Amino acid sequence: MKIDILAIGAHPDDVELGCGATIAKEIA
Repeated sequence: MKIDILAIGAHPDDVELGCGATIAKEIA
């Protein structure tokens, strides 16, 4: 099943630091 993921953060590195592992898990 293909899903689209949109991650939004207040600062440029918030997405990577806050939920990077979750995003990596979902796209793997």
